Amino acid sequence: MTTYTPELGERITALLVEFKLSSAAEQMTRRFVDAGCDHALVTLAEVLEVEAQARRERRVDRLRRASHLPPAKTFDTLDANRVPRTVLIQARELARGHFVDRADNVLLFGRPGVGKGPAMNKSPG
Repeated sequence: MTTYTPELGERITALLVEFKLSSAAEQMTRRFVDAGCDHALVTLAEVLEVEAQARRERRVDRLRRASHLPPAKTFDTLDANRVPRTVLIQARELARGHFVDRADNVLLFGRPGVGKGPAMNKSPG
C-alpha cells in the first residue's frame, strides 16, 4: 500500500497548479495533513493523475481534429518509397519534437496541394 510522502504532496500541488486551481494547490495537502487525513492524499493523487491523463488525451484528440489529418496518417503508414530519403530523415527528426524545446520555427516549402513532403527546411528561430 502506498503511503503519503512529501513528494506525493508536491505532485498533488503541481497537478492542481496545472489544472489552474491555485488556491487548492496552496492549501490542499497542508489541510489534509493537519486534519490527520494524509492517507486520503494517496487516493487524491491517483484521481488527479487520471484527470491529467484524460486531459492530455483530450488535448491530443482536439489538436488532431483541428489539423484535419486523417487518423490513419502516421509514420507507421508512411510510404517511405514516395519520400526522398533526406526528407524522411528530417521528418523523423522533427517527429521527436526537440525543435519545440528549443523554440525553433519549422518551415515547409512545396507546391500547393502536395502536402509539403518534397522539401522540409528548419529555420533557426
